[in-house]
Amino acid sequence: MLIVNPKKRITTQDALKHAWFECLDQSDGSSPSKLRFQSKLNHEVVTKLTEFKSESLLKQAALNIFVKTIHHKDLTHLQEEFSAIDKENTGFIDHNELLEAVEHH
Repeated sequence: MLIVNPKKRITTQDALKHAWFECLDQSDGSSPSKLRFQSKLNHEVVTKLTEFKSESLLKQAALNIFVKTIHHKDLTHLQEEFSAIDKENTGFIDHNELLEAVEHH
């Protein structure tokens, strides 16, 4: 499906016959956009994902309150500390930068 020339690329129907799609239920003749997975997800996995999402939303809300209530002087200090760790000035702290900061402090 990644071949640009449509004459050389496989058809949608042939792609749907690929082993990757064997777990999809097409028994009702539905279109590819309405395919359903036959296998059921483990209940524990779904529960854990839901809990993770809830925790993430709680963390986001807590951080949002923190940012809105933090004193400007403290925020400036946090920005300086972040910039000291973010050696590549990407605005993100990658794994190596974090390891280096932990090792040096």
